Amino acid sequence: MWIILFVIVVLIGGSIFFILHEKKRYLGKIKAMQDDFSKISAEHKTLTVAVDELEAKIAHRFFFYDIVRSIDPILDKNKLLTVFVDELRRCGMVNDACLSNFPKEGYLVFSIRGDDGELLLVRPKTKDAVGYMPALADVLALCIERISLYERLQRLSIYDSLTGAYNRRYFMTRYDDEFSRAAKYKLSLSLLIIDLDHFKQINDTYGHLSGDMVLKKVSSMIRESIREVDFSCRFGGEEFAVVLSETDKAGVLMVAERIRVRISSENIIVFEDAIKVTASIGVACYPDNTIQSDMLIELADKMLYQAKKSGRNIVASL
Repeated sequence: MWIILFVIVVLIGGSIFFILHEKKRYLGKIKAMQDDFSKISAEHKTLTVAVDELEAKIAHRFFFYDIVRSIDPILDKNKLLTVFVDELRRCGMVNDACLSNFPKEGYLVFSIRGDDGELLLVRPKTKDAVGYMPALADVLALCIERISLYERLQRLSIYDSLTGAYNRRYFMTRYDDEFSRAAKYKLSLSLLIIDLDHFKQINDTYGHLSGDMVLKKVSSMIRESIREVDFSCRFGGEEFAVVLSETDKAGVLMVAERIRVRISSENIIVFEDAIKVTASIGVACYPDNTIQSDMLIELADKMLYQAKKSGRNIVASL
């Protein structure tokens, strides 16, 4: 009997021990799984944060790329700012933006032009805008500087640096276009070649700096004496040329005389000197005198020579 009870107790004890052992083992596995799950959750969270940051960075890169791509080809300052502000608004970053020389209340201020102190004023809509705007302001400043350089290059390529009139190369391009238009639509076209009389004496008497000032003033007189549709250039040293579109012989003689009188009647004040200057003018007309563009220039030049030969300070025409 006791043996049986002993066996039963041993069996029960063994079973309990086995059960407790297995329970402990499974609890250990469960804890290990919980630890693994915690690690995986932490890694997942870290990866999620990293992915979100990466997506944000990618979005930022595309955001900058979109703005730069939009404003990069623009060579007009007003249009540049309009597109720039429209892009910022499209992204929901700003309520308003403008260029100014003075700060405004409620606006972030960014310097974009070192030369003239021009400022970019921005009223941000989001916190992100505060962080982005310094870099965007730098991009805008570079674009504005490029436009400024482009405009200076354009001026250098078509204008005479001393007188402000068109240079001869650009003038000839415009002249060919106007002559072709006159020929196509059967319109009149007139050409004046103007040369200052005894200009070497002015340089010898007053100096070349004063001579340069005289040329600059005479160029201004010529531009003020013609219409906006007409155009003039510095044709040579002290020689100017003027094209009058849709102007016949009677009209060009009137304009040429007006220019001659204006130049000869005005004392040009240079430093402390009052310099008197006169001009001889040669005139040729299309189609009255010729139907060839190069011949029109040659005839006007011949008439200028005739004006010089006839005593100067006169207008000569065929």
